[in-house]
Amino acid sequence: MARPAGGASDYDFIFKLVLIGDSAVGK
Repeated sequence: MARPAGGASDYDFIFKLVLIGDSAVGK
């Protein structure tokens, strides 16, 4: 978490996973 860029990447990665999960559910 010491690296702001790393945190941003993590959030982006999680956000994409959430979008994929919603798509899989059919939401």
